[in-house]
Amino acid sequence: MTGFLVDTVEQAVAAVARVAMIDRAGCRTRARQRFDAARMVTDYLRIYRDLIR
Repeated sequence: MTGFLVDTVEQAVAAVARVAMIDRAGCRTRARQRFDAARMVTDYLRIYRDLIR
């Protein structure tokens, strides 16, 4: 597990109690995949191209 999705403040508070369940290595790997510089540039360029059309 790499995180929690919540919709309310109450759910966020409950998620804090389960934070130790998060796989730290998996979370780091997933964050690098989703937010590394090359990925971000590619995604932004795609969005800008879509907006220009």
